[in-house]
Amino acid sequence: MSEDSEDFEREERAFAEALRASVPVETFRPLDAEAIKAAARPARSGPTRWLKGMAAAAVLVVAVGIGAALLPRVAGSQTAEPASGGYAAGGVAPETAQDRASGAAAPGEVTSKVTSDAGFRWESYRDVMVQVPDAWGYASAPQSDYCIGKRFPTEPYVDLTRGPGAARAILCTSGLADDRQAMHLTFTPIKGSPPFAAPSTVWKQYSTELGRARVTVTARAGESELANRILASVRLVPDGTDPNGCPVTLPTVPAVELTGLDGSDLTVCLYEAEDDRGAFRSSASLTGAAAERAWQAVLAAPEGGGPDGSASSCGTSPGWPMVLLVGADQVPVAASVAGCAGNGVTDAAAAGGARRLTGELCRALIVDPVRISSGSGPAAEACVR
Repeated sequence: MSEDSEDFEREERAFAEALRASVPVETFRPLDAEAIKAAARPARSGPTRWLKGMAAAAVLVVAVGIGAALLPRVAGSQTAEPASGGYAAGGVAPETAQDRASGAAAPGEVTSKVTSDAGFRWESYRDVMVQVPDAWGYASAPQSDYCIGKRFPTEPYVDLTRGPGAARAILCTSGLADDRQAMHLTFTPIKGSPPFAAPSTVWKQYSTELGRARVTVTARAGESELANRILASVRLVPDGTDPNGCPVTLPTVPAVELTGLDGSDLTVCLYEAEDDRGAFRSSASLTGAAAERAWQAVLAAPEGGGPDGSASSCGTSPGWPMVLLVGADQVPVAASVAGCAGNGVTDAAAAGGARRLTGELCRALIVDPVRISSGSGPAAEACVR
């Protein structure tokens, strides 16, 4: 074999090895680099406040009652408002998955706090967070029963349906008009199915996956630059807490006396009730009058916990676990909502160790994007919406 031939083979092998090494990194369809501007920088420090709150309490176990029969859960009002739509089209983030998973910061960037870009806010689900424009609201994206919906959002929004959504047993054959849809972001579990997409040649879905979540943006071609910027901001939450300070895995929470806490600042953390129980679902931060009103509703609730359903009439459906982070120190308070038994907000000083769920309490605490979509028994009547 000639020397030139040997040189060529060595170069060919080197090229092939380099090509193979690059394949795992390129998991998405490439996009225009100019259209992508990274949006995520670390925001508020959650762990410090969480630990300070934990230091103020003793351990309490909230029991969920057991019933004999299992009855259908009460579904929340699903006003098919939204506007999803589109067909699968891969989105992309400009960095490698390793960069985003590590939350790598730019030189000099402080990673112990989570701040958002100007004009953007953080939304979180499972163990990831993503930035969306401040102007975006909340709505429930349409499911397969969209043809019987009457109202659809016309402005961009964050989808309240996280994971499989409740849909009525109807086969929609007529299309969902393109002008009845709006740009939106949807979270789904990484092991679950992608969000529903109504057939369209105008609307497309751009997705990326990280940690335990899939993040999907439904957008038109002219909105792809914003869609790419949103996807580029996806990060794993730092230190296991979301931007509002909520632990992304349901913690064991000590019981404290509620009357001694300052409710002028309040964060609501919601976790899954059944599928993937205890996985983080959403959070909402209340301040000012909203926080004061919610906390007063908690303190005004009757002692004794509940309301619970009987084993014969309700069954064994578990409640939705909740954690309230109260005051500047974010003292954790446990709650269980819309189940057959074990409902209430824990209070070390209350009879039975808990306060009862009331309509006023649920309306004040359960604010978007925290949404109880289904439940069982009398507690569901007070809290599901």
